[in-house]
Amino acid sequence: MLPDHDKSLAMADAVLNDMQRIARLAAEPRAPGDSTKAAIGRAARALGLSYRRARSFWYASPDAAVRAWEADRVRAEERNILASRRWRLEQEILMIEARLNARESGANGSVVGQEGRSVLPVAGPCVDEQSEAVREAGLIPDPRQMALGRGW
Repeated sequence: MLPDHDKSLAMADAVLNDMQRIARLAAEPRAPGDSTKAAIGRAARALGLSYRRARSFWYASPDAAVRAWEADRVRAEERNILASRRWRLEQEILMIEARLNARESGANGSVVGQEGRSVLPVAGPCVDEQSEAVREAGLIPDPRQMALGRGW
């Protein structure tokens, strides 16, 4: 069992390590070639800290005494950052799913007709007179296919 003094030092180290992890999380995403100074500045703005305080958290400076109210505030900011990141990722997943669904139905959202030609769906009757199946389905030829030499 650790003496009381050693327990408090271990707890202070754990809190400081937590602050370091949060400061580095707040600086993400980091672009290639991004300087540490710029990352610390981003973390400071995201967490509402001074640059100097964010730097002491970034490097987990042993002389950085973290008060309970400050740790609570920084942890609350971490929750906000994570919630915002989750929302952005959910939006990105929705966009990716929409693009994949469009690709599965054909190139660029077009539908492949019975004759193997790419056609675009429309609401009205088809103007193509060469294909009865395409006309009945209410589809028009995709002009992009004509440019590739796959004309109707």
